[in-house]
Amino acid sequence: MRPIILSLSLLLGFGPDAGAQLRPAELLASAGRDYATRSVDQELQYLKTHSLGQSPIKRLELRSATDEFLLIQQEYALRITPNNPLLIGAQQRVRRSMIAFTKAQQQNYLKTALEARYKVLVEAHFLAARRPLLDSMLLILADKQRVLETQIASGLEKDVDGYFRAAEDALKIQQEIADIERKSLEVQAEIGQLSGSNATLQLPADWPSPIAPSRPTILPTPELMERAALLDLQKRRERMAILDNRQILDFIQVRYGNRDKEFLDERLSVGFGINLPVVFSGRTKRQTLHVETLEAQRKYHIETEIQREITERKAIQTRLAAEQWDNTRLQYAAFQQRFGQTRLYQAGADNPLTLLRIAESRNRQALHLLELEARYWEVYLEYLSFSGALTQEPLRNFCARNFETFTLD
Repeated sequence: MRPIILSLSLLLGFGPDAGAQLRPAELLASAGRDYATRSVDQELQYLKTHSLGQSPIKRLELRSATDEFLLIQQEYALRITPNNPLLIGAQQRVRRSMIAFTKAQQQNYLKTALEARYKVLVEAHFLAARRPLLDSMLLILADKQRVLETQIASGLEKDVDGYFRAAEDALKIQQEIADIERKSLEVQAEIGQLSGSNATLQLPADWPSPIAPSRPTILPTPELMERAALLDLQKRRERMAILDNRQILDFIQVRYGNRDKEFLDERLSVGFGINLPVVFSGRTKRQTLHVETLEAQRKYHIETEIQREITERKAIQTRLAAEQWDNTRLQYAAFQQRFGQTRLYQAGADNPLTLLRIAESRNRQALHLLELEARYWEVYLEYLSFSGALTQEPLRNFCARNFETFTLD
């Protein structure tokens, strides 16, 4: 594995002289500094530091009236319109639901940021792993062309088509190497953008082998958490509309009249207003809110079922990809044991063209295994995303054998 990691360093410019090194866990931790994740901080901070509650007094009015436009005949009234005490408590519960909804949105942004970093991390690994195999294949094909050219010239071999096939394969390999170099530069630029630094990536030498999940683990994903918080928020708002319509005490009023009254108790009066319950009052608003609550509930249940189905499907795809990689690995190991260069040489097969064909076959098998492993990681990351494991606390680096934990920046 060390030559692969060294090739990555040379290919992407991640050598010991490239400056500061960026560990994979540090790259993943930079998701906490992603612009989308940070964009919610201001809103969340405001919700946490402001109660958004209603005061006990809804409205305070000073009223005045006169009959003959004489100050001595002036009347004054102080009217206080209170808020429903139950409505005040309900507003605080709405605030808590808004905080939960905003946090779920932030988790959703975090999931997207982590997915982008895992994608570039896996891509960097397989670019590094593929490059030395292609370099080796290029050397094998060059040797094969030289041997064929010599044997054809001496009359020992007549496979002219094989010579041209080897030259054509070498050309394709050269083009693929050039493509890898281009993609490596793109990966290097993307890592710099995601991490926000000029540090160079240092891939682990203990890259985990494909493993099949024993059983699908379904955890609350940020999308479901957002849907659940939105449903709870909608229920709270519907409850507030019901409480607002059930307020009994309308107002309390203190009235002072200066009309030919000698004593204060004759000039002062206290009154209050009572809201009589009307069945149809506010019905349209309540029904509209209830329809919105039912819609939010329907979407939550649908997405829960969709998540379960997709997670189970991705678990099956991950298991099959891991099994295919492992079975192919065992088949290739048995093939190489049977037709190994050393064993054939000991059996008297000393034709250099035969030995080169065996080396070419071994190299192509390694490239095929790498393609199967890349396919496994593609579906495995999708499984982690849909199952909710990607954002489960504590956050883990799934590209390390020990699943090391990391903390967001």
